[in-house]
Amino acid sequence: MSPDSAAAESPSTENPSAERHSTVQVPFDPAKPPTTIDVLKNLKVEEFKPDNLSRLPCLKKSMLYGLAAGSSMGLVRFAVKRSPRSAGDWAMATFAVVAVSSWEFCRFQRRLVQKQMDALVNTNEAEGPSAAKSMPQ
Repeated sequence: MSPDSAAAESPSTENPSAERHSTVQVPFDPAKPPTTIDVLKNLKVEEFKPDNLSRLPCLKKSMLYGLAAGSSMGLVRFAVKRSPRSAGDWAMATFAVVAVSSWEFCRFQRRLVQKQMDALVNTNEAEGPSAAKSMPQ
């Protein structure tokens, strides 16, 4: 066994966190989108660890927006009504509405940017390599 093949077969020793941050590959057929049952069958406990959740796009920002809005609404409601239960209910409802709506809006923006990037890539591929040579550097 040569040293090159041993390095290719063993995990990288330079980046020990590479194994820890591996993603789960799920087969995807564009002709047949996965059903909810297919998705639920492929869920693993490791996917819900805090380390993995923090890498989800838009999650951190939307949770912070929800937390800030919910806390503010809870404090205002408590100052006005002096009822901790009412303040808590309003705080939780506000947190949920703001967190979900800001997460959906962020995901919507990411999809728009992805579509624009795909269109640019397709345009560049259609023009071919001669267009890249004629572009100023």
